[in-house]
Amino acid sequence: MKRKLIKQGLGGVTLFLPIKWVRDNHFNPGDEVEVSEVTDGLLINHGEFKEEKKEISITLASEDEPSIRFRLNDLYRMGYDRITINYSSRNQVKLIDKIVTSRLLGFEKVSDDDKKVIIESITEPSGEKESILLRRMFLLIKESFQVVNKGLKNNDPAFLEELNDLSLKVDLYDNFNKRNIFKQRMINAQVNLYWSLYTHLMLIQHSLSHLLEELFKLKKFKLSPKNLSYLKEIEIYFDEEYEAFFKKDSAALQKINLQLNEILYHKIQPSLLNSKGADSLFLYYLGELTRMIYLANIPIASILA
Repeated sequence: MKRKLIKQGLGGVTLFLPIKWVRDNHFNPGDEVEVSEVTDGLLINHGEFKEEKKEISITLASEDEPSIRFRLNDLYRMGYDRITINYSSRNQVKLIDKIVTSRLLGFEKVSDDDKKVIIESITEPSGEKESILLRRMFLLIKESFQVVNKGLKNNDPAFLEELNDLSLKVDLYDNFNKRNIFKQRMINAQVNLYWSLYTHLMLIQHSLSHLLEELFKLKKFKLSPKNLSYLKEIEIYFDEEYEAFFKKDSAALQKINLQLNEILYHKIQPSLLNSKGADSLFLYYLGELTRMIYLANIPIASILA
């Protein structure tokens, strides 16, 4: 809808607000309002405005952990503050407890009876925490590269547990930051870019986890030194991507894109065509990892711009 600005004295202007919007938001003549500048306009609300808590009640039909996890993840990211979960077995409750602890940062179980569990937000997301956790996601992935290298060097599946712990933390922070985007009341052109960035960081972490996990399923394997050198090269490019983002260096980011294209299309893919066994599996995941890092550069470039 469009509105005309009406000229007032001393250079001021008056704007008539839509009467339906005024009534729906409980404004009255003489009310004081708070006007804040945001990225693409103004945000108007009561000075004492408090966001109403979002509540929902759901019923679990499945005892499958991924199904329950995806459902709770979605509701968490959509900004619900209180979720009542009707369940049919104690096994579902155990899964709920595990998911809340490992993936829903700021949530706790506040009630548990014979038929339902209530989980609720105890700590609300904040922009400050989002910035800190974004950096932490990068650092966790950098640490994961080191764990993968140690696991391959020592041929020791014990490193999988350490890598899985790091993956859980990346998922935890990814969920929290995406929830924070939904909780923002203002329109900000960058929120979709950050959403995309969080998703790609999560997928980079998962690629590292799958790489090591699938190799150790083979029990015995030996990788070519040449192919192992590609992993180190990719790790260096991710480190450079991290530095470019936090130093706001767009030129460095463009250089990294060229390097990622070079290693993917002129090193990994030709080697994959001539490989077999464990090396084929390893190179497949290196290609996936490289693509995810490259795709993460797209929202990063837009954010820096």
